[in-house]
Amino acid sequence: MKLLAIETSSTRCSVALYDGKKIFAKEANTNRKHSEFVLLMIDDVLREVNSELNEVTALAFGAGPGSFTGLRLSCAISQGIGFVQRIPVVPVSSMEALSLAVDRSKVFVCFDARLGQTFCAAYIWGEEQVEVIIEPQLCDADKIPILPGDGWVACGDGLSLYSDKIENRNGSNVTDYFLDLVPQSREVAIIAERKLKYGGCFPPEEALPFYIREKVAKDIYEQG
Repeated sequence: MKLLAIETSSTRCSVALYDGKKIFAKEANTNRKHSEFVLLMIDDVLREVNSELNEVTALAFGAGPGSFTGLRLSCAISQGIGFVQRIPVVPVSSMEALSLAVDRSKVFVCFDARLGQTFCAAYIWGEEQVEVIIEPQLCDADKIPILPGDGWVACGDGLSLYSDKIENRNGSNVTDYFLDLVPQSREVAIIAERKLKYGGCFPPEEALPFYIREKVAKDIYEQG
């Protein structure tokens, strides 16, 4: 197996190649100019392991929530390569990928959704699988979900704005905060490899981004 993973939902652009044992990754802060770098990064990763694109057996991408432009970019590249190479594509929740990166068992993820709102989700990780405690959802910042039980940690770019609101809603249930982490292709690859075992892959045309909010601006009639 050679699984190529792309994650461009945040400020960082990352690409990883996973053979089931080792992960080879390239990561860079591209100031959201991912389209200028991601294809070069794919070439770099393949060259580093002496592989060709036609040797890739599956693709994965961070499917969001996140930057609309970033999600469309990683999806389009995955679909394009998938069509040409006739290989499956695995969309992976960017929130789930970030929760894995924290390396704790009980993880609450909070992304800034702008407009005074957040994308929230909660996961409990076991050795081989994850339990989704709170499905990814859009909520007002003052209505952040109350987590069941204690021993939670929190992560995501929403913490810089709403950590006080998380604390107000959950008190001592949340014991630690990880403000600097963003979703990365390494975790996307690991989760995708697990999903492939259980049929969590799609034909390229059916692999789509995960949009929780469908639009971020009002049209001219709504403005009126």
